Amino acid sequence: MLEVLRDAGVAVIADCMRGECGLCMVDVLEVDGELDHRDVFLSDEQRREQKQICTCGTCVVIDTGYRCGQLAVSFELKADS
Repeated sequence: MLEVLRDAGVAVIADCMRGECGLCMVDVLEVDGELDHRDVFLSDEQRREQKQICTCGTCVVIDTGYRCGQLAVSFELKADS
């Protein structure tokens, strides 16, 4: 997801590229399905809430028809004050 955002011209800060530091975290506005968190930064409770995701530890999956369901995620980047 991080690469896709950067390719689209979105400036996302990232450091570890392994989901450990949390710098690339974004807020999730809407989820249709369940997020597949691959980071170690968020707690189990934060993962269950599905309100944030680390973009470097997440892939965008294209539905090929070989699996059931879809995942649609909307998020908003917020500048720190």
